Amino acid sequence: AAPKMQIPLALVDSSNAAGETSSSITSKSLQVRCPFDFSDKRSAEESSSTLQGIERITRHPGLWSFGFIGMGQAFLATTIPQRIWWCGPAAVALLGGSHTDS
Repeated sequence: AAPKMQIPLALVDSSNAAGETSSSITSKSLQVRCPFDFSDKRSAEESSSTLQGIERITRHPGLWSFGFIGMGQAFLATTIPQRIWWCGPAAVALLGGSHTDS
C-alpha cells in the first residue's frame, strides 16, 4: 500500500513551557511535517503497546535490509569510490529512518 499524501504544514496548538494548556495561554503555530504519511492506522489499532517480530529492533526493516546488503557489498568492493557508493543504502536507512519518524 502506498503512503497517504498530506499537507506539509500543519496548524497546531502550542502550550506554555510547563506543558499546561489553557485557553488564555494557548497559541497557534505552524509545524513542518513530511508530505507522506507513513503511519499505518490498522497496526496502531490492533496492538498499540506491543511490538512483534523485527519491529522490536527497528521500525524500518526494509531500509535496514538494503543497508546491510550495501555494507556487505562495500566489504567486497575493490576500490574506495565503490566502497563509498555501496555505503549509500546504509546512509539512506539511517537518515531516511529518522526522517520518517519525525
